[in-house]
Order: sequence, then structure tokens, then C-alpha cells
Amino acid sequence: MWRGYFKKATNMTFIDIDESCLRFEESEINILIGDQSDKSFLNKVIENHGPFDVIIDDGSHLCNDQITSFKSLWPAIKDNGIYLVEDTHTSYWPGFGGGYRNEASFIEFSKRIVDRMHTWWTDQDELFPYNQQPININSVRFYDSIIAFTKKENRTHPFNITSVNGKISKDRRAFGLRERESLFDKDSKFHQN
Repeated sequence: MWRGYFKKATNMTFIDIDESCLRFEESEINILIGDQSDKSFLNKVIENHGPFDVIIDDGSHLCNDQITSFKSLWPAIKDNGIYLVEDTHTSYWPGFGGGYRNEASFIEFSKRIVDRMHTWWTDQDELFPYNQQPININSVRFYDSIIAFTKKENRTHPFNITSVNGKISKDRRAFGLRERESLFDKDSKFHQN
């Protein structure tokens, strides 16, 4: 099935826990038997088969396994690559480690990534402390039961560089944009009758 979607792929690697899947192995299609929650196994996969253009997680659907796999495999995604997690509706099922707004679910994990992407823009440092480490996630897209992440290496944010008495400082305050009036503020002329 995947060969039909990725016709130009020169090498495809699949992970499954079921040994009967080995029958699908052929030239340029690697079938690896292992557990997606096993970090040492995932590290061997990366070492022997990475880096990857695309990763599709259609594994156990357990929230903890999805998170473990993402944390382990994301560094092996190439720049401009995509990491897709299927069946994320299980994040709402307690039997899969989820539940509505359960912090341990993959959906909530993904929402925290969105927050992490936007810590640059907030002035609520006590809630969203700025992390100096650049984030290499370019986008997070939520679909019905699918979340897709795209990678962009060396993604940086603009700094407002100032000099006071010869001391240079970088400010993440987005060049004073927070202090500017919005077109949609209640006091704006757009709200006057």
C-alpha cells in the first residue's frame, strides 16, 4: 500500500511488533520487528536506517508509546521532513492512556509543542518561560485523528537588538509589537458607531 503512495521512495523502513509482517519485506522495503516504546530499539533503527524524510506512526495507539516514539524519532527526521501520527483519537480514550484533557495524552503533548513554538511571543514569562534553544518544528497540523509535524532546522526568531551605554542586549519582545494598538481593540475607531 505505502509503495503506491511513495512511488519515488528509494528505501522504506517499517516497524511492527508482529513477526508475520516480515513476509512483506522486499527489495528497498525493510521490515523491523520491535516495540515502539523501546528507546534502545528505536535508537538502533535510527542508527541503521536514518535519517528519514517521512515517519508515519500507526503503531500501538497508546499515548505513552506515541510520545516515546516521537521524542526518540523526531531528531532523525530530515530538514523539511514530516512526522505523522495516526489514530490520535485514542488520546480521548482512558484505556489508551488518554482522556479529555489528560496531560499524558498525545493530543495534550502536541498542544504543549504548539505552546513551546509560541513562547517567543508571550510576555507571560512565569507561565511560558522562554527557552533559548531554537525549536526545529516548523508546523503542527491537527486533522481528524491525525497530527502532522513538519521540521525546519535552525528556525530562529527575530531579536530587538539595543545598545544602552555601550551594553548590547537582545530582547525577544518582538520589536515592541505588544505595545501597539490592535485594529480590533474596543477603543479603536473601527468600533465607533
